[in-house]
Amino acid sequence: MAGVQHVAQPLALLNAAMTGQRRIPDTSAQVKLLYSFLSSDPASTQLVTPDRREALMQVKLDTARAAEQAVILDEVEAWAARQQLETHLRAERQGPRGAEVKARLEGIVLARVRAAAHQLGVAIPTASDALLVQRIAAPAPAPDPTPVAAGLERFLRSEECLTPVSEAQAKAVAAALAKLGPGASEPAVRAAASAALGDAPGEANLDDLVASVTAPLREHWGSQIALERAQALLAGAGLALPAGEAQRRERLLAAVSSALLDLEAPTAALPATGAAGDAQAGAVGKLALQVTGQPVMNRGLSDSVGANQLKSLGFALLFVFVIMTGLFRSLWSGLLGMTPALFTLLAIWGAMGLLGVRLDIGTSMLGSIIVGAGVDYAIHMLAAWRAPEGEPLTAAARGAADRSGLAVFCNATMIAAAFFVLTLGEAKPLKNVGGLTAAAMLTAGLATYLAIPTIARRRRYRPQRADDEGELPELEVEAAEARKAQN
Repeated sequence: MAGVQHVAQPLALLNAAMTGQRRIPDTSAQVKLLYSFLSSDPASTQLVTPDRREALMQVKLDTARAAEQAVILDEVEAWAARQQLETHLRAERQGPRGAEVKARLEGIVLARVRAAAHQLGVAIPTASDALLVQRIAAPAPAPDPTPVAAGLERFLRSEECLTPVSEAQAKAVAAALAKLGPGASEPAVRAAASAALGDAPGEANLDDLVASVTAPLREHWGSQIALERAQALLAGAGLALPAGEAQRRERLLAAVSSALLDLEAPTAALPATGAAGDAQAGAVGKLALQVTGQPVMNRGLSDSVGANQLKSLGFALLFVFVIMTGLFRSLWSGLLGMTPALFTLLAIWGAMGLLGVRLDIGTSMLGSIIVGAGVDYAIHMLAAWRAPEGEPLTAAARGAADRSGLAVFCNATMIAAAFFVLTLGEAKPLKNVGGLTAAAMLTAGLATYLAIPTIARRRRYRPQRADDEGELPELEVEAAEARKAQN
């Protein structure tokens, strides 16, 4: 796959611009706030319906080969079937299904880490994959407060902070808040900030400062914990890239850090069990996944063409066999008349398989064309097939070739030349149809004069009629003259 697009990507980018964390926010209120900035963007609104009840995920494929697209489509459909979230609930981490929420989040993070490694060309050995699972489930290490203090200081000196502070005050407040560690309560933040500022601000300014710094403090700690956890995870699993690939290493580290942030999400979607406790476990809803798009349409068209090909070709062969049997008054003669068409079908379809030409709307017409041409040439041959008494069957073959050979040759050559013109264009489907039809005409003509003389065992196939009486004496005279010439 060349890429995937969905509405979560612009939301994550916008969240990164707002908070520095490239991820989907944890609460629906935060998501609604961010989406309000995207509602005027036509590119983003194409990914979600106006009522926000349906969303589109676009999977771009990096191949145009139908066989490769079919493999990818099967994998996507299998993934959609494994989700099992048609009836789901948004369960709380602290609720009765908290263990399932934790396992679900760890599975999501593991999938994101694998995807990031694959996208950046980092192979994950089997042993490393098992280590990834262990490292993701392991407790987070004690984070370093120094980067958190530096980030808070930059925030306090920026225009985002509601309370202007001096450089010294920003540094003192950032250091004091960083010492509190992750998960500090609001009273602890207020006390540490008040102690760091001393007598400088008033109570109102302190309230504004605490209100401004609470969210950035939590986000800096979350990012630092995720960063150190990502470093430990990559090093422990043996996926750390060498120093010579600094850019790719930083991209992998950033992607894994972003994925690890989801481990602290307060909720996760779980399959509903149908039990009475589902309503207490979380909000129950329905989520249906439907795979569609051009590959799905192509597969449906291919299945339809294949099924119709078998039905139409089977009916055509049966119908032709009945007519040939009635025409020549023999089941064996009917089968013999179909031999050139059957041989040509096998030869052309075999060539299509060797050349990798797939069955489509254009090439599906070859079967009907081949049956029509092969039977037509066979009728010419069998109608002229007559061997005088006392002469071998080779005389019938020579006579049939003399009487019908030119007609079959001219017909096959002219039709082949007409279809061959299509191969001179640029359209691949037309080139396939033109080349294969031209080859089919020549093959059907050649098969007629190879298969029928080889298989034929009768001296005459066309029923005797009154207007045929003058032909056999003439053949006998020609045979007698040939014997005289040989003597």
